[in-house]
Amino acid sequence: MRTICVVGLPFSLCLWLGCTAPGNTTLRIGITESAGATLLYFAEELNLYREYGVNPRIVELPDHDALEHAFNMNQVDAVVLPHERCVSMIKNSHSDAGVLLVLAIAKSADSSSRWQTEQEELLLVHRAEVMRRRSEWRDLLGAYEHARLSLSSRPDSIAAALARREHRFPSELAREISMWNFFGVSEQDSLLDFRGELKDLDARWQGNLDFASGSARKRDDRRPSATESDQPHSR
Repeated sequence: MRTICVVGLPFSLCLWLGCTAPGNTTLRIGITESAGATLLYFAEELNLYREYGVNPRIVELPDHDALEHAFNMNQVDAVVLPHERCVSMIKNSHSDAGVLLVLAIAKSADSSSRWQTEQEELLLVHRAEVMRRRSEWRDLLGAYEHARLSLSSRPDSIAAALARREHRFPSELAREISMWNFFGVSEQDSLLDFRGELKDLDARWQGNLDFASGSARKRDDRRPSATESDQPHSR
């Protein structure tokens, strides 16, 4: 299920429309237009969440400030944000914040891109909630990994889906997607451990190998085979 909170809409009205609800049992993920949100959105377009037995609500908010506010107010369970923003939130405003996934890293900076290409895109979560709802997050990561493995074989499909959402031409989105590397759950330890590219976040990494590998092995029969989809390039 996707909820769109448009620019200028009062946040209280967004809540009334379904961004959150008392006693909520649905995983809520806040996103903006960004590379990091690509596969989370694509998994929804392919109905993979339903296939993997989870029903997250993708909440589209206008900017990073709105995402941070929603996260700090517990109105979403996770947000997609750039690296520096995540570090700032962890250090200054939210002691329970942790990184679940490195979602995407740009291959190179490009000032013409509408997506911000100077920083890595991360999935920031409430650490205690992830552990409390561990099985649901594992199912969601299974759907995410399925979408990631479908990316190489279906670039036109994902570009078309994003074009509808972002009101842009599919060719423009295909170019944007080609500028990024997207990472799976089994690659997180090499990115976030004490020797990795994002080692400054190691202490806040919630998706340890045991947790991540659980989703990587889950429902292997439903994931695209190696012949259907190529692995993404590693940075």
